[in-house]
Formats: sequence, C-alpha cells, structure tokens
Amino acid sequence: MGKVLSSHGIKGFFKIKSFSGESRHFFKIKKVHLLKHDKLEVFTVTKVLHTKGTLLMKIEGIDTPERIKEYSGCEIWVDNKYANPLLKGEYYIRDLCKCDVYLGKVKVGRVTAVCEGGRNDLLEVEDNEGKSSLVPFQDHFIGKIDTGKQRIYLREEYFLQ
Repeated sequence: MGKVLSSHGIKGFFKIKSFSGESRHFFKIKKVHLLKHDKLEVFTVTKVLHTKGTLLMKIEGIDTPERIKEYSGCEIWVDNKYANPLLKGEYYIRDLCKCDVYLGKVKVGRVTAVCEGGRNDLLEVEDNEGKSSLVPFQDHFIGKIDTGKQRIYLREEYFLQ
C-alpha cells in the first residue's frame, strides 16, 4: 500500500508514500508487513500522523533514525481490510503477482511484478522457460482478469498475428 521513504525526527517516525495517493486508510492499520530483501517482517503500528502534507508512521521496535534507514525503500504491505478500497477495474498489485497469464487456453507465463511505465503500468511476465517480458496493463492487451482463480487472459487478437 506504500513505501518507507526516510526518517522524520529522532523519535522513530518515518515518512511514507501511499501508492494509492490516499491516506485515510493508514489511520486504521494495526499491523504492517515491511518487505525487506524478499522477506516480509511484521510490525505493530503505534501511531500514524498527517502533518504538513507528509504521512508519518511509528511502529513498535524501530525507535531511531538509524534503524529506520535500514528499512528505507521497503514496501509496506497490509491485509486487504486495511488497504484503500478498490474501484471497479482496480486490482491490488499483490493479487496480480499471483496470477498465471494465458493466451487462449494456453498458460504462457506468470506475473512476477508490476512496474511503473509512464502512462500505464506494465506486467512483468516470466514465461515457462524463465524469460521475462513486459506487457502493458491496458485493455488493449489485457482481456479478462480473475484474481480469484489467479488468471489473467491476454487479448488473442494482439498476440496471435
């Protein structure tokens, strides 16, 4: 749902960036998972503040700017119940990264990441041989998305030419 930016002051607060651009849902969070070196570490949130346009968070066990520096750049993950509510046609990145990618009935790969690509996000898809490709996350290329079944279907008309 966001990213740890840097420390703020000397009492263990850190600045965060909200991926959705919204901040209200941060005030309901009780626990966060920080993704550090491909491992999720769980922390209890003790306080969230919004001051002068900056969103700040304090978590149990990290009390100094030096400790915060160790987590600078880490992604902040939470249970879906604390995430910003989705609108129709929106998806959580973590749900997309669990999806297999199909062209028709044939599985052609798996989403390994969602990358920012200027105007539109890009799905990084690793094929069955381990080669990665980027697919624009646009209706032009993406057909049906079923995160419940963990499947994304590509539009055949653009890939079977």
